[in-house]
Amino acid sequence: HTMKHVVIGIIYQNHHLCVAKRLSEPFLGYIECPGGKVEENESFDDALKRELYEEVNLSHFDYNFLRTINVSNSLGEFSLHFYKIIPHDNLHPKVYTELLWIHRDHIHELNWIPHNIPYIDFFKQVDLL
Repeated sequence: HTMKHVVIGIIYQNHHLCVAKRLSEPFLGYIECPGGKVEENESFDDALKRELYEEVNLSHFDYNFLRTINVSNSLGEFSLHFYKIIPHDNLHPKVYTELLWIHRDHIHELNWIPHNIPYIDFFKQVDLL
C-alpha cells in the first residue's frame, strides 16, 4: 500500500467554519472541509492552493500548517495534512452543492462524513489558534 497524502483546509472567518456539502458519492450530501489528494511531484503547499481554488474558488488566503494525522481505513492509508486558512476573498462552491459558514459552537451538529467525526473538537480549537 502506498500512503496517499491529503491536504485539508480549515477555513475560518469571524469564528465561523466554512464547510462544504458533498455533491457526489461516496457520502453524497455529507459535510466536509475542502481539500484533496496531493498529486505526484506536487508540494503540499501547491496542492493546498490548487485544491482550494478548484473546490471553493479561493486564490487569496493566508495559511499555516497545523498537524498531520495518519489514518488507515477500507479505502487505504492516508496522511492527512491540516491547515488553518484565513480567506481574503469570497468563496464559491465549484464541486459542492453549497458552502455553509457555521459558528464553531455548532459544528458538532453537522452531518459530517463519518471519518471526520474524530476531528471535530480539533476543528473547533483551530479557531483559537
